Amino acid sequence: MLIPLLMLQAATPAAAVSDCSTAEHRQLDFWLGSWEVRDTRTGAPAGESEIAPVFKGCGLRETFKGVDGFEGGSLSLWDRARREWVQFGSGSTGARRLFAGRWEGGRMSLLSEQARPDAPVVLIRMHLQPAADGAVRQWSESSGDYGVSWRVRYDYTYRRKD
Repeated sequence: MLIPLLMLQAATPAAAVSDCSTAEHRQLDFWLGSWEVRDTRTGAPAGESEIAPVFKGCGLRETFKGVDGFEGGSLSLWDRARREWVQFGSGSTGARRLFAGRWEGGRMSLLSEQARPDAPVVLIRMHLQPAADGAVRQWSESSGDYGVSWRVRYDYTYRRKD
């Protein structure tokens, strides 16, 4: 059965290449590059990050290495059908996040829901905001009461290494 399926795939014309050069696709271009990441409040090193375009400019991939040994990353893309950004992240803790959101008020704002066994869902929001000096601030907050109150999870400033 495998051979006929492979033959069918070979005979199928290649899908048309999508144009990912729209303004929406370029909204996170400010985040591309190699970065030194620090705690915004204290200035203490938090890690290093590399953000690169992938899939002919249709997506962005982040690879993060924390000073605490954590390693993780994300894949972000503009979802044309839903008219929103989607980001899937995972890392060395085994956790995963699926965010969705849009550009609003000078920053990218994304929201995720984290299911927990025998506990209420935790909302997690993340923001990416470019600064005039070329830095990028990324911060995240969580809410265990469906958005009534929020607490900061982390607040990082990215500065270019190159």
